[in-house]
Amino acid sequence: FAGMALVAAAAIMTEAGTYQAATVEQYRASLKVTVGLQVLWWLALVWFVVYYTDIRNRRVPWSATITLFVAGVVHLFSPAGITHEQIESLRSIELPWGERIVLGAGAGHPLAWVAVSAIGALTVLLVYSVVELLRRGARRQALRVGIALLLITVAQIHGFLVDALIVHSPYLLAPAFLGILLLVGLDTTDEIVRASILSREVEANERRWRSMLENVELAVVGIDREGLINFANPFMERLTGLTHDQMLGRPSAELVPARDAEKLRLRFQEAIRTGPVSQWTILRASGEERTLAWSNVRLLTSDGDGAGLISIDADITDQLRAQEGLESAL
Repeated sequence: FAGMALVAAAAIMTEAGTYQAATVEQYRASLKVTVGLQVLWWLALVWFVVYYTDIRNRRVPWSATITLFVAGVVHLFSPAGITHEQIESLRSIELPWGERIVLGAGAGHPLAWVAVSAIGALTVLLVYSVVELLRRGARRQALRVGIALLLITVAQIHGFLVDALIVHSPYLLAPAFLGILLLVGLDTTDEIVRASILSREVEANERRWRSMLENVELAVVGIDREGLINFANPFMERLTGLTHDQMLGRPSAELVPARDAEKLRLRFQEAIRTGPVSQWTILRASGEERTLAWSNVRLLTSDGDGAGLISIDADITDQLRAQEGLESAL
């Protein structure tokens, strides 16, 4: 977008100089730079539309790109550019508000159809993008691309009428550029505002979850896919007798008695795939063993692969002892 804006600004400034040219040579040189910048702008617009609409079928944008590139080459190697074979004279016209500008007059370029084809390919791309966006239900994006399509179409029709001496006014490509940039700017601003609102909502949700995890009377421990601890709540600290910093980065297998370490490592690989509930004995810093019922919640990557676990654990040591005592009494 920034590149499009810079090229558009440069094209608008050189176009203003074209309208004030004093000689045919000045007009020809200024027009050639202006049209060259416009070709670059069209090329940038093609790939901005691809990014903006997330077009998966790249044949249409590549067709537009190749056609525009050919038009740019023809323009570069033509003395008067791709619009005219030769600019023979300047005609002065007076605008409604009294200002006078000059426009070139001369025979059209025999390969001007290449430029028309390039604009046609860009138009096809925009139509295709609108259809794809409507098919996905993205009506707001489709409306904005549709408005850009309308601006380009009107500007091109107007340009043909100016070249044919039917309409006497400046070309409308520069206002069309500004209109499209305004649309993109509004959309970008809208995305920034929505992203800011979403960011605040995510932060609020994170605070709520962290508050719950830190204050719940259950042991909560986070384990990454390598089996290393990356989170432990205060209840887990009290239960193990270890601080959060002492547990952070430590293999989870070190929390259980040595006799269970290898079994835990194997079960962890299963849990990261299925997240089952299991019962384990942990070893406190004091050497005391406590039995926990572990309920595992799988954490997934954006590709759906296991990224780790959040284990929510209830200390059932006293419950098991009471049950054993009851069974002994019976």
